[in-house]
Amino acid sequence: VLQAYALSSYLRSEKHDVEVIDYRSKNIERRYEIFSPGILLSRKNIYLSIKEYIGRFSNIADRRTKKRKFEEFRKNLPLSKPVRARREIGTYDIIITGSDQVWNFHINKGDENVYLLNFGSESLMRVSYAASSERNGLSRIPESQLREAFDRFDKISVREQFLKDIVGKLTNKKVSVC
Repeated sequence: VLQAYALSSYLRSEKHDVEVIDYRSKNIERRYEIFSPGILLSRKNIYLSIKEYIGRFSNIADRRTKKRKFEEFRKNLPLSKPVRARREIGTYDIIITGSDQVWNFHINKGDENVYLLNFGSESLMRVSYAASSERNGLSRIPESQLREAFDRFDKISVREQFLKDIVGKLTNKKVSVC
């Protein structure tokens, strides 16, 4: 959220009309809920799932405070209306995807097309800015689908060197680390 704030602030200072798409991923929201029985099914190792779920009860006050502060800070962003599906995303000239774990499709199960910007017209400019993942975060997606998605990007920057190496093998586009 800090990166979205900084980037949107910079772009607005350069006189661009900016809107942060308030995309609401069910899978990501579930990870941050204080009481989420769904977390019990989030791992292959049920013992670790139970341990994580019980651990959430030990710091409820801190979790509530963090959630409240996060929601309060989001008010500083030029947010769109909440969006829950790709078809709800409005029309834009440029869309930038990026930051923490957007290309980790073990977390973003089912949301791959949103974060790979696999929607919109051919004239839509697609940019990744400091997109991030874990080392095997792209492994759920067929290589052919990743190649097609990355080839649609106009500019690609990632946060990690290993991700630059992975994405660089899937496209002829220049990939930079930011």
